[in-house]
Amino acid sequence: LFGADRESTRDPTVLQPQSPHWTEGKIIREVANELLRLLRYEGMDDQFNSIGKPSPHSFEWVFKDTFKENLRDWLTGGSGLYWIKGKAGSGKSTLMKYISLRRKTQELLDEWAQTEGATVIKANFFFRNAGSRLERSREGLLRSLLFAVLSKQPQLLPSVLPKEWALLYSRMWSGAEKTSSAVGVWTISSLRAGFDMLISGTKSLEKLFFLIDGLD
Repeated sequence: LFGADRESTRDPTVLQPQSPHWTEGKIIREVANELLRLLRYEGMDDQFNSIGKPSPHSFEWVFKDTFKENLRDWLTGGSGLYWIKGKAGSGKSTLMKYISLRRKTQELLDEWAQTEGATVIKANFFFRNAGSRLERSREGLLRSLLFAVLSKQPQLLPSVLPKEWALLYSRMWSGAEKTSSAVGVWTISSLRAGFDMLISGTKSLEKLFFLIDGLD
């Protein structure tokens, strides 16, 4: 998580008091790490990791021009949603993991982004019906996607989560010992607002690719 100093041995639930040796840069790193920690939750990747790794050639057909609206064309120049449907137990989740892991997917996405001089940030979420509340909820989905993108682009945190950033920054600067209870109690509205800010703030420099499994 975003370069915390090696000498720091703080309890992850506690923000350490400011010392004379702390710089603004270190405070910014600590605030970023704390916000990412608060977004993350136990079991976030469990469903993805529980799906067996697809064999390298098992789903090669998905990249071929065999459909009227094929995936290959959508990855290189499409927009909006590409919906993959299938009967229960037909292997949709394994297919989604295959698409996520294949180098071909990244190559096609890079082709799409490079036409505008941008880079691609990928994020996955696999719903788990038998999992915890967060593993099968909209809150878990939004927290997972925000964490995946913001952990790769932490400089976006102040604009995507401005209220949470300002509160943590203020407490850190003043030397408060503990995180405010007002931060980390996520609501759908605050997460959705952050997600909307993420989308609007990455249009020029980054392209976002979200792969979501289990919406049905």
